[in-house]
Amino acid sequence: TTQDEALLDIYRKLRPGEPPARDAAQTLLDNFYFNPKRYDTAKVGRYKINKKLSLSLPYDQQVLTMDDIVAAIHYICALHEGETELADGLPVEPDDIDHFGNRRVRTVGELIQNQLRTGLGRMERVVRDRMTTQDIEAITPQT
Repeated sequence: TTQDEALLDIYRKLRPGEPPARDAAQTLLDNFYFNPKRYDTAKVGRYKINKKLSLSLPYDQQVLTMDDIVAAIHYICALHEGETELADGLPVEPDDIDHFGNRRVRTVGELIQNQLRTGLGRMERVVRDRMTTQDIEAITPQT
C-alpha cells in the first residue's frame, strides 16, 4: 500500500463516522503525535523512551520524532519474532506492567496543567464557534 492509503486507513479507524481525506488524515496524525500543544512526553517520558530504545535525543525534545517511531517499530518486530537482542546489543524483552519501575506518580502541577489544558481547549472551541456564528460588526466581549 502507499502512504496515502495507509493515512486514509488510519483515519478511518480513528474517525469512523467521517469521510476520509488525505489532508485531514495527515493533520490528525500530526496533531496527535507531533504537535507540542497536544502531545508532550515531558522529560521523564523522553528519558524512558531514550532508555528503552537506546536513543540519545535531548530531554527538551518532548514530542515524538520519526526516530522514536522507527526504533519502536524495530523493537516491537524483534519482540514479536522472539529475538533476545537487537543488532546494537539492546536487550529485547516485554515490559512487566505490574513492576513499580514502570509506574510513576504525577505531581500536583502536572495534574493541574492537564486540567487547565483541557478547560482552555474547550473554551477555545466555544469562542471559535461563537465567533463564526456571530455578526462580526455587532460582536462585543459580552456576547
